[in-house]
Amino acid sequence: MATFNSTGSGGNANADATWAEAGQPAAGDHVIITSGDTVTLTAAEEWGSVSILGTLAGGSGYTLTLNDGGDAQIFNHDGIITGNVDVTIIGTTSRQIDLAPTGGGSGNIRTLIINRPSGTPTFLLYGSGTHGCTTLTITAGELACDSSYGDLTVSGDVSVTGTLTGNAAAISMGSLTIESGGTYSATSGTT
Repeated sequence: MATFNSTGSGGNANADATWAEAGQPAAGDHVIITSGDTVTLTAAEEWGSVSILGTLAGGSGYTLTLNDGGDAQIFNHDGIITGNVDVTIIGTTSRQIDLAPTGGGSGNIRTLIINRPSGTPTFLLYGSGTHGCTTLTITAGELACDSSYGDLTVSGDVSVTGTLTGNAAAISMGSLTIESGGTYSATSGTT
């Protein structure tokens, strides 16, 4: 596992010149998009984790897959997201997900998929503010929302085959489908 830091604006994620370190980030690596920098997805990418302090620009529906490498926050959104950014989390250990832009940050990811093919890690929404995305699919594993760390707003559809837990957090969604084997649990929160 290595840490990759962006080096300037307008760089494609799959170009060596975009990164201060030799080569490009790969599965298991922690990626830091530095404040003031823009990194653009021009192909599907698989990293360990990402901290967005600058701008992550989506391409034509390319998916950013995050696995177990990198930081305790598998996705940390403290910058700007533009375009269509789709994120799939396939990690095998419990991690934090911060979808709430802070400090002047803006934008949301389009699609969040949590798909842990075996085992049941819990991914905790972590960070202040409102965590948001357009659609949410939990194929396997658990996404836990806790009022201590903000609320979840999904402007479109939510599909749960794994587990979605409210823990007193407000969860707002366009629609909710609990698939066979799926669980949705909300305790004293608002749905």
